[in-house]
Amino acid sequence: MPTAQPFAALGRGNGFPFCPISVDVSSKDFWITMSGRRKTDSGTPTAAEINESKAKAMKVWWNAYQFNARTSNLLRGVTETKSDPVFSLNFPDPVAVEPKDRVCSTLSSNVFTARIRGFGGRNSAVASPGITALYNGSTLVGYSVFSGALTPGGGEVVGRFDIQSRSDVAESQITLSAFGDTPTVDSDDEQEIAYTNKSDCYFICRALAVSANRELSSGTFSHSINATNCTVSCSFTANSGDSDDNFSTSSSFSGFDFYTY
Repeated sequence: MPTAQPFAALGRGNGFPFCPISVDVSSKDFWITMSGRRKTDSGTPTAAEINESKAKAMKVWWNAYQFNARTSNLLRGVTETKSDPVFSLNFPDPVAVEPKDRVCSTLSSNVFTARIRGFGGRNSAVASPGITALYNGSTLVGYSVFSGALTPGGGEVVGRFDIQSRSDVAESQITLSAFGDTPTVDSDDEQEIAYTNKSDCYFICRALAVSANRELSSGTFSHSINATNCTVSCSFTANSGDSDDNFSTSSSFSGFDFYTY
């Protein structure tokens, strides 16, 4: 991985260049900190668990070089694949942003994002870190960098992460967050939600296969979904036997690559 230029920053005395936003997650269906403390655990987190979650949030915020994502689709006989976006400035002509260049980020103006976008937006992946302090009622339980909703586009607090692949009749989505409620889905779709560990950082992963359960007389749908592994695919095989009538999508996330010093 690339070697970053060493630097020093005063920040806010909390490990970040701003104060994290605080969220009470006690009423959510799911929550987890980056150290792995989750809603189903008994008791209260130790100071070591809270500090570990902050250290992991700092590692991703300051030192993540890229995230290992892959999104691919087959449409009218043509396969398009996009992968591994780098945390950068100035999309769609990205300039990799070193850790020292992240000092000026704020909650309302995050200067770096990892993003890829295919033809017509049919393949896309975006990760835009934002620091959240998670509270179970009045008790601080830990920190996370991705706290958007469990649906593409974020929108709940800060820290968006989603991967999507679309064809004409199928779609595959991966969304990460630190907390959320179970989204309502159409009966034609199939979703799975699980806690996951990627690059020794814990998140909630929601995987969605759009049209997985749909029935058409012109062909057959199939899908594979594993939220723990952050993988999902959905495809349509036409009865015509013409490969141009087949469609497929897949999305996956396997972790981060980090700058070294």
